[in-house]
Amino acid sequence: MSLLNKLWKYKRLIILIILISIVLNLHLFSENHKYRELVLQLQKDNQEIQEKLERFDNSKAEEPNTKVFIHIAGEVINPGVYEFSSNKKMFELIEKAGGLTDKANVDNINLVNTVYSGEKIYIPNKTEVALGIYANDNSNYVNINTASKEELMGLNGIGNAKAKAIIDYRENISRFITKEDILEVSGIGSAIYDKIVASIKVNWMEAFKCY
Repeated sequence: MSLLNKLWKYKRLIILIILISIVLNLHLFSENHKYRELVLQLQKDNQEIQEKLERFDNSKAEEPNTKVFIHIAGEVINPGVYEFSSNKKMFELIEKAGGLTDKANVDNINLVNTVYSGEKIYIPNKTEVALGIYANDNSNYVNINTASKEELMGLNGIGNAKAKAIIDYRENISRFITKEDILEVSGIGSAIYDKIVASIKVNWMEAFKCY
């Protein structure tokens, strides 16, 4: 083989190597570009997630704390008004007030009943119960599940139309499981609810009774 042919052969080999190198570099560049795009997208997604979490945390921090005030009187060690972060069971309220005195009678009190904000609980003594002076049936509260229209109209801010709306709601839609359920009645807003909350009661079991 002549020297010229050898040089041409090597020249073609060199050109082939160069072409292969170019193709490999282009492929690597493309893969690196895709990788960089993926990394940038992940960084962007992570930043958006962090911003959403921060907004969520800020919104939770800005939410006002719900305060529950309950008045307990009668035969407890420390009667008075107590503040809670949520509605409490009767036994929890009694514990907060230091427990019962030796004269207390809770035979007619359901200790696992829920006590709501604005309520006043009275713990009678043994003499009051024995003489029938106080039966602890919360008779001073208006039961919104059973009250007549006239009884409902005795509540502050409740007239004929609103009393009828309450009765229509409990008879045609749903009885009240909690006192707050009365807010579902048309015409009963938070302003009226604040006026009547300390004067009404509800036994959630009544929601499942047929009258």
